[in-house]
Amino acid sequence: MEIMTQRVIPCVYMHKKEMKVVGEFFSKHFTLEKVSRNVFAAVAKEGGGSVANAGFVDLGGNVLVFDTFNTQQAAEDLKRMAENITNQPVTWVINSHWHGDHVRGNQVYKGSNIISSDITYSIMKEKHPSRIVEQKNDRKGLSTYIESLVNKQDNGLDKQINFLRELEKSLPGLELVLPNQTFHGQLTF
Repeated sequence: MEIMTQRVIPCVYMHKKEMKVVGEFFSKHFTLEKVSRNVFAAVAKEGGGSVANAGFVDLGGNVLVFDTFNTQQAAEDLKRMAENITNQPVTWVINSHWHGDHVRGNQVYKGSNIISSDITYSIMKEKHPSRIVEQKNDRKGLSTYIESLVNKQDNGLDKQINFLRELEKSLPGLELVLPNQTFHGQLTF
């Protein structure tokens, strides 16, 4: 497998109607769709803890996860599904870029080789520690904000409230896990 850019971007060229939903697995954070024989897309659900899309590929003897979502809860669901479907542990994780909704689930994959570009690694190391500390220190403020949205009794806010509750649930145990392998330009493995 060869990665040619500083920012790895997943591309699926199949038409949406050709994708198949994998029905025996459920997550409140995403819908799992079978894109092809060994490729699965985890498509974010509004109001869940994933925020962005992710996926995994069964490479025969190895499993590659692409991005790890915004919360540990969503990352745990993705890991469980990947390992149950492939009957093998996740070998590699690729962080496409530094945004939290692509890397905050990394801690679920500590036993895997987590890969990013050197630029992604540097930005994660620079920005995420202070952001995580700030969010952990303001859990009471987040809780108060969620309660204010609930008190509005506006059904249009349900997905936002659910997302914020997932974020709130993730904060006590959230830790930054940086990639343990980086590359510049390209990586072949």
